[in-house]
Amino acid sequence: MPMRRPKFQRPAPSMVSGVVRDQVGGALKRSRSPLTRKIIIFNLVTLSLLVTGILFLSQSRASLIDLRKQTLMADASVLATALEYQMGFSGISDLNEPTLYVTLEALAEPINTRAQLFSTSGHLITDIGARPEVYGRENRVAAPRTNTLSDILNDAWTRLAAVFVKRPAPADESYLLAFRSAIAIRSMIADDSTLATTMNEIQQLILTVAVPVSNGDEMVGAIVLSTLGGEIDGYIRNERQQILQVFALAALTSVFLSILLANTIGLPLRQLARAAQKGSVANTGRINPGRIDIPDLTSRPDEIGDLSRQLRNMTTALYDRIEANEAFAADVAHEIKNPLTSLGSAVETMRLVKDDAARERLLDVIRDDVNRMDRLVTDISNASRLDAELATDEMVSINVVKMLRNIVDYQAELATPSGVSIVANLDEETPNIIGLESRLAQVFVNLITNAVSFVPEGGSVTVSAFQHEHGEVAIVIEDTGCGIPKDNLEDVFKRFYSSRPEQDFGNNSGLGLSISKQIVEAHGGEIWAENIYGDDPVTPTGARFTVLLPV
Repeated sequence: MPMRRPKFQRPAPSMVSGVVRDQVGGALKRSRSPLTRKIIIFNLVTLSLLVTGILFLSQSRASLIDLRKQTLMADASVLATALEYQMGFSGISDLNEPTLYVTLEALAEPINTRAQLFSTSGHLITDIGARPEVYGRENRVAAPRTNTLSDILNDAWTRLAAVFVKRPAPADESYLLAFRSAIAIRSMIADDSTLATTMNEIQQLILTVAVPVSNGDEMVGAIVLSTLGGEIDGYIRNERQQILQVFALAALTSVFLSILLANTIGLPLRQLARAAQKGSVANTGRINPGRIDIPDLTSRPDEIGDLSRQLRNMTTALYDRIEANEAFAADVAHEIKNPLTSLGSAVETMRLVKDDAARERLLDVIRDDVNRMDRLVTDISNASRLDAELATDEMVSINVVKMLRNIVDYQAELATPSGVSIVANLDEETPNIIGLESRLAQVFVNLITNAVSFVPEGGSVTVSAFQHEHGEVAIVIEDTGCGIPKDNLEDVFKRFYSSRPEQDFGNNSGLGLSISKQIVEAHGGEIWAENIYGDDPVTPTGARFTVLLPV
C-alpha cells in the first residue's frame, strides 16, 4: 500500500520592511587616500618599466647606425672612384694636387660629411671639415630643436643608460686625427674599405669610413669620411625625445585615470565606512547617531555594489534584531509580571485567610505560579542562547527518517497515559538534510507535544516525512484535535502566544512554536500552520504543521 502524503498549501511569502534609498552625490572629489597613491604609483611604475624596456630593447639606434654606415661607405666609394677617374683623366700622379681638393670639397659638401685625404704614409693631405664654413654646417646639424621637458627626460635617460651601456672613451681632435690616419693605413693595407666608431671630446658618436685610392695599379692614399659631430646623436636624441614625450603624456593620462579610478572605488568605500562608523560602539557611547543609513550603491554592477547591498541587508537585520530584542524584553517583563502579581496577591491574601482549606488552595496557587515562572525563565534562557548556538555550532548531515522515528517512539510512550496515539508515516527515500540535529529535534518534539496537548483521548497524531516536489524535505505533523482559530494561524508562532483550555492555563510558556520557527528559518526552511477540514468546511477536524527544509 503506497504511503499517503498529506496535502498542504505553501503560504505566500511575507513582506519585509525595506530601506529608504539614499541619494549619493556624483561629484568627483580630490582624493588623498592611500588607495589613490597606490594606484598612481603602480600605474606609473608599470608604465615606466614599459618605456624603459622600449628604450633599452629598441633597435632604432642600431638601425640608424647601420644605415648611416652603409650610406657613408657608399659615399666614400663614390668619392674614391671620382678621384681615381679625375687622376686618370688629368694625368695626376698623386693626391697632393689642389684640383683634387676642389673636387673633393664639391662632392663632400652635399652629403654633410667631413672628408680627409691621407697619403700612403698616413699623413693628412687635406681636411675638408677643418674649414670654418663646414664647422658652421656641422653645428647646425648637431643641435635639433627640443623643449625643456624633453631635455630633462633625455638627460636623465642618457645618465641612466651610461651606467649600463659601455661606449667608447671620448677623444680630442689630435687623437681623432691619429685614429683616422690609422683607419686609412688599415684600408690601404687591406685594399678594402674600413669602418670604425669613436667618440669626440664632447661625447658625440662619430662614424669613420676609409676607402683606398689608386692611380692605376699604384696605391696613392686613402679617403676618409666621418659623420659630423652630433649627427647620429641628434637623430637618436630626437627619436628618444618623441618616446619620452609620449611617456610624459601617457603618465599624465595615467595619473588622471588613476585618480578617477581611485575616486570611483575609494569615495564610495569611504561613504560606506563613515556610515558604518556611525554605528560603532565608540561613537554610540558618546552621542546618539540616530538610525544608520548605508549609502545605496546597489545599482553599481561591481563588488562595491555587492558590498553596499550586503551592508544594507546587514544593517536592516541588525535593526530588526534590535527591535526584536526590545519587543522580547517587553514581552518577558509582561509575562514575568503576571505570575509575580498573582504570587503577590496570594501571599497578601494568606495573611487574612484563617481557613486551612483556603490557605491550602492559596499555597497551590503560589506553587503553580512558581512553577510557571521556572518554566518561563528556563524557556527564556534557552531562547536567548539560541542565536549564538545557531551561529557557532557546526551543521552536519542528518538522517531525517531515523531522527523522526526515534522521536516518535519516545513521544508515543509519553502520550500513552493520555490515550493519544502517535503514528509514523515516513518515506525511506527521504534524503538527508544539513543542520543542527539537536535543534531540529527540538522543533519536532515541540510540534508533536503541542499536537498531543490538543488531541482528546482516543485521538491521534501523524508524523510524515517525504521529499517535496520542489526538492525540499517536507515534515508534516497532523492531529485530530480542535484545530486552530482561523484568525490565529499566524499568531501561533508569536512569542508568548497561548490559546489553551482553562484547565491547562500556565502549563506552557508560549515560546515553543516561536523558537521552532526561529530554528527552521535559521536552517533556510519554512514552517506554517493550517487547519484540516472534513465534510464540514467550517469546523476543522484537526491542525497540520508543515516544515520544509532544504536538502
